[in-house]
Amino acid sequence: MHFHEKPTTYVSEVTLKVANLQEAIQFYQAIFLFRILRESEKQVDLTADGKTCLISLEEIEKPSEVKRTTGLFHLAILLPTRSHLVDFVKHLSNMQIPIGAGDHLVSEAIYFNDLDGNGIEVYADRDYRTWTWQKDMVDMDTKAVDFHDLLKEASLEGWQTLPLNTVIGHIHLQTTRLKEMEHFYVQGLGFQLVSQLADQALFVADNGYHHHIAFNTWGGPFLPDGDETTVGLQSFTIYYPRQEKRQAAIDRLEKQGNQVKINHDCAVIDPNGTTIYLKIAK
Repeated sequence: MHFHEKPTTYVSEVTLKVANLQEAIQFYQAIFLFRILRESEKQVDLTADGKTCLISLEEIEKPSEVKRTTGLFHLAILLPTRSHLVDFVKHLSNMQIPIGAGDHLVSEAIYFNDLDGNGIEVYADRDYRTWTWQKDMVDMDTKAVDFHDLLKEASLEGWQTLPLNTVIGHIHLQTTRLKEMEHFYVQGLGFQLVSQLADQALFVADNGYHHHIAFNTWGGPFLPDGDETTVGLQSFTIYYPRQEKRQAAIDRLEKQGNQVKINHDCAVIDPNGTTIYLKIAK
């Protein structure tokens, strides 16, 4: 879990635009047993530990019919152990939620969508000491999950609630601007390229993680950008371990020609049009 705290640069606090806030709250509470940290008429902050917002849901007025845009491919919720993952899988089965699954060598993951079509990954990492690296690139793949073996890890209690140390493990974006995204997130924000799938997908991370952010072109070259009327990703936060590292990123971004707003929050817009908040971890 040291990949999502100081001294690592990591992601958290994902804000999703939804068509119906109350229906979205019911979904996330029923599926995950999230607790509400803050709530207003049009927005709610969801938490696992009662202190840290992991996901914000924001209702938009008059949502358009467009569902597939650049922006979110999936947000990924990292559970502390394999046992938690299998308990969650059994919970989804009991609720008759259809899922996909993948063994990525570094982790085991399951996939499904929320009511607005936002992709969600829930996963558990394998011990980082078992990951294979070749020339600063981590070996990842997508193989079938061995559910027979996974079920051996089920607890007696089953899925009770989100563990307190649940985090946003990574965020995966879809784009039509792969090279621009690489330039922004690597040369600008300061992440390191750790995996690449031909000219289709890139994975970037800090401090030796398998990826904190990924982006792909699998939606095709004509995938439209979202706007204020489309459901999907509104923003997410990148936490830097100290002020000096954030300032260095701000300097690089501005040298690239990006406008970094430094008011109450420090924010920048990525090539997809997604707002990225740059904060300092406590």
